[in-house]
Parts: sequence; C-alpha cells; structure tokens
Amino acid sequence: MGEAKRRRLAANRIIEYRDATTGETVTLRAAGDPREFHDRMVDRGNRLLRGDPRAVDAAVPCNGCRECCYHAGVDVHPEDEPPENLAHLQTERREDGVLYLRKREDGACVHLGAKGCTVYEHRPRACRGYDCRVYALTNVLDTFDGAHQQPRWLFEPKNPESGAFLAACHMTGMLKLSQLSEKGEDCSANDVAQAVFSDQVGIRMAAEAFLELGRLSPDQLTKALGFDPSTLTAEQMRQGLNTLSGGRAEVMALVPVKDHEP
Repeated sequence: MGEAKRRRLAANRIIEYRDATTGETVTLRAAGDPREFHDRMVDRGNRLLRGDPRAVDAAVPCNGCRECCYHAGVDVHPEDEPPENLAHLQTERREDGVLYLRKREDGACVHLGAKGCTVYEHRPRACRGYDCRVYALTNVLDTFDGAHQQPRWLFEPKNPESGAFLAACHMTGMLKLSQLSEKGEDCSANDVAQAVFSDQVGIRMAAEAFLELGRLSPDQLTKALGFDPSTLTAEQMRQGLNTLSGGRAEVMALVPVKDHEP
C-alpha cells in the first residue's frame, strides 16, 4: 500500500467510544498524530505566504459532514476571489461593510443543498481553508448557528513527545481562552487558535514540562504537583476544564468500543 493511500485510509477512520462519566456513546474521527498535523499546517501556511494557490484548500476528510455550513458568518473578500467564483456566490453586506455569504432562516448557508454545497467548485477562500481539526488541537470547539457544532476529532500521538505536544496545545488553548474572556472579548474558536499558535515558545515550553512530568514516578509526580493525580475522577477533570473554558472544551473520559476502517 502506498503512503498516500495509507494516509487517506487513516484519515477516514471512525472510532466509537463510551464516555465513562455519562455512559454516552460518542463517535470520533481519527485526526492522526498531533505533531504531524501541526507541521503540515505550518507548511501549508508557509506555502500560502509564498503565493502557492494549491495551499488554499485545507483537504479535510469531511466524509459528508456539513456542520460548518451553519457557520455564523463566512466572509467573502472580493480581492481574494476569482471573478468567476464571485459570480456564483449570493452575498450580503454587514454594517461594517464586509461581504458574507447569505444564510437561510435555519442558519445554514444559502448554498447548502440536499447533497451538500451547490457551489462547491466556486466556494470562497474562507470555506476552502477551513479546517475544524485545528480547534480540536486547541480543545476549544467551534460552534455554529442552530445548535450545530464541529465534529469530534481524536488525535492519536505516536510517541511521548507528540503526547506532550498535544497536552501543551490543549492547556494553552484553555489559558488563551481564559485570558481573552477576562478582557471581556467575545472570542471565537479561531481567535483562540490564532493566539495559541502565535505563542510557539509557550507551546514548546509547556510540551517540555509535560514530557518531564511524564518521566516521573508516581511518588515524584505527586510531590511535584502537590496532590496525587490518580485520585482525580473523570468528573472532577470534566468540571475543572468546563469551568476554565466556559463549557467550550471537549471533556470526555473515553473507553474504546469500536474502530471502523473505511
């Protein structure tokens, strides 16, 4: 099996879990190794800066998901769009003068049809570049109109270094969300993600700290933290993260049920 096909199949894996604290069965999409995803995201950003038009598309394995078609507002910047694309888009203008895709009364984009996007080949740059896996990496979920929410993604670290990196991204996401909220800002998941990845030094330092903690014995870890982490229940962890994130973090105690290959 070629590497490209292997990565495509891995990206389409669907995993079923049971939340140990609620008993709910949840379905998650495999997002791969968090460090590898981050590096691909950085590479894509660098290619965009170099003007590579192929880097615009995020290449997300949506598999029929249309939740982001209920996004609160998709901006359209005419200077960034080919004229032939603009001709197919129905837009409105906000009070600040910015164009955005028109929405239906149920909160969906006006271009959402029974089989998906009806202007897919002409969709704006904002739609092409949207990647909800970024928000799973920072653990601050993106929410949409009509009680819609981004799909659940599960990152699976390949090694302790990637595990520490994922923990660092989660923690930094919570801290950035808390800091933005304290300023009275009505921050979006994208605002948090931008704040997180603008602080590469902070992420690196946090990842190194998590890696060091992972090397400690149980007694050493208890001494370092000032409490025994093994005594924390899943519900206590859920409540703590919910309090810190205002209910916007993905907090689950997962027990594997099934792993579906595509």
